[in-house]
Amino acid sequence: MDSVALAASPSDRGFLMVLMATAVVGAVAAVYSSSVSGIVSLWNLSAYRHCALVIPGALYLVWRQRSAFADVSLYPSVAGVALLATIVLVWVVARAVALQGVEHLATIAMVPATMLALTGRAAFLRIGFPMLFLLAAAPVGEELEPLLMQSTAAIAHGLLASIGPSLFIARW
Repeated sequence: MDSVALAASPSDRGFLMVLMATAVVGAVAAVYSSSVSGIVSLWNLSAYRHCALVIPGALYLVWRQRSAFADVSLYPSVAGVALLATIVLVWVVARAVALQGVEHLATIAMVPATMLALTGRAAFLRIGFPMLFLLAAAPVGEELEPLLMQSTAAIAHGLLASIGPSLFIARW
């Protein structure tokens, strides 16, 4: 299986990982440009302005981990290819039925899946957090806000009721 490993000296593997992550972000942005333009337009809304910082932040976190790749061989992953194919299928279906949130999440999820497919499990586990952190760039969740507010109020009510004070939760 050594013949399949991507050739790079141990000192160059960290730089290669950062370069690959940057190239994958750029490739996904180019191939799925219509979805990416929708994502970026939503980032301009006040609720999602933080999302624009996620991608540079994730790439920085990969850069910080670059020394961890000196002892890891980079092997393509069949599981990563299968995951990527599944995410592309989800993207196609979401695009066809106009589920914009799912489409945007799938677009961003293609980056970690592609990195897993290119680098293999051992290398991906070293950058798993930065890759999964990218999902925070997806402008989704506004629909969950009322549910999260209600569940937070219910938890607070239960905790406060357990120590004695009576209170009332208004339903909106």
